[in-house]
Amino acid sequence: MQLATVLSLAIISLASPIWGLAADDAEPSEFNRDWAEYSRYLEAEDYAAALAPSRRLYESVEDVFPANSMEVAAVTFNYGTILYRNEKKREAAKILKSAVRRFEALYGDSAEELVTILITYGDALSGYDKAGPQLAQYKRALKIRKQISGDDSLEYASLALSSGIKVYEHTQTTRGNALIKTAYNIYLDRVGNTDSRTGVAAFYLGKIEMSRRRYRAAEKHLLNAVQALDPSGPYQTSYLTAQAFLVNTYENLNRSKDATKHCLEIGRIKPAEQDQDYLPIFRKAPDYPAPLLIAGQSGHVDVEFTVDSFGFVKSPQVVDWEGSKGFDKAALKAVSGFRYAPRFEGGEPVATDGVMTRITFRFED
Repeated sequence: MQLATVLSLAIISLASPIWGLAADDAEPSEFNRDWAEYSRYLEAEDYAAALAPSRRLYESVEDVFPANSMEVAAVTFNYGTILYRNEKKREAAKILKSAVRRFEALYGDSAEELVTILITYGDALSGYDKAGPQLAQYKRALKIRKQISGDDSLEYASLALSSGIKVYEHTQTTRGNALIKTAYNIYLDRVGNTDSRTGVAAFYLGKIEMSRRRYRAAEKHLLNAVQALDPSGPYQTSYLTAQAFLVNTYENLNRSKDATKHCLEIGRIKPAEQDQDYLPIFRKAPDYPAPLLIAGQSGHVDVEFTVDSFGFVKSPQVVDWEGSKGFDKAALKAVSGFRYAPRFEGGEPVATDGVMTRITFRFED
């Protein structure tokens, strides 16, 4: 039950819609055939197969339509988007930059039609630990959305939230945090603290604070998230992940008692199956015994224990080991600090005996 690692939210999409067009019957049949093939693969969401016809359409579209037409601009955008979906980001960015220029020429540099183009171009510019180019395109799209809908509108909040999340997910930096905060405040004001959109924004604010090890700040946001997200609806995974984050937050703050109700809630909402691996919600790496570390010794320890009805580890004992008996004490100490979602029977939490885990000590030069 690896709830803490399931972090995806249903409302967020990394790629934008594909623009549609079709050549009429008077146009060359080869273009029509490519368009039909491309459309078929697109409908099936087979983006790898859609790449070849998309490229052929891009290479031939100016033989069919005027260079300054919407059709050429749309085919350019579609090809860039398909490249991006196939993780060809550098080539995608080049094509999408051309698409931006074509749409600017058609509609002006502040037109609503540019919002989708700029967001997708920003997606293609994303890179680990490099948020600047991506963020610049998102901010330009947000400026256009502000002019059209206002910077306190739900439309603006939606764009700010998705942009901020993508900056975080793509770059693992906090550069998009301000956008998520802006979205959260708009949602809080416009739809209240129990709306799922408010909950999603709060979830990501909590997640980002956790990544910065600012656990007290994370606690506030994550509590807001579980208040707003419906555990029985489409946001169940996000709800459970927020609960797991709260367990980690409280354990890192040495507040195990506060973590308990969240362990119980996870077990209640998502009972563990008997044949599934029983994995902890919270764990810390063991301390490597200094003499064995100096000696370059590796090994592992197999530990058996009971998970009680509150998710605590009870009565851990070593059942097997390899490498050195000196790892036993560190392994037992580490396992004693694990937290689990207790199993439920008849609607009540129960203890689970015979839980096993392996603690590995691996020396690397």
